[in-house]
Amino acid sequence: MARATTALLDDIRSGCADATEYAGGLDLDGLTRLPLEDQMRYRALKNALTEIGEAIRMLPPRLIADHPQVRWRGFVGLRNVVAHQYFALEPEVLHAILTEEVPKLAETVALVAQSDLCRYDRA
Repeated sequence: MARATTALLDDIRSGCADATEYAGGLDLDGLTRLPLEDQMRYRALKNALTEIGEAIRMLPPRLIADHPQVRWRGFVGLRNVVAHQYFALEPEVLHAILTEEVPKLAETVALVAQSDLCRYDRA
């Protein structure tokens, strides 16, 4: 059974908050060293990004089309890299995602959550 759009948006919101918390205070150098210095935190960060991508993958196509300012497919692709090719994560790319894309996603999801979500669940 498909999950409701509101539940998926809650998953994305939670994943964004977690990713932001786990990456908090890390500059590019800190993020580069994270897998060696704090493996648990690094794995938690990867899990948050995986959850974001998985929830986005299940969103109604109409919602995604209505909000082109977010790189939705990029998050789904990141989920696939994190889940299947985790040695391929480049710290520079991950840093840009965490500092630029995750905040934009969180802002968009908050706005969508305040809108009439019923229209997406019927699409």
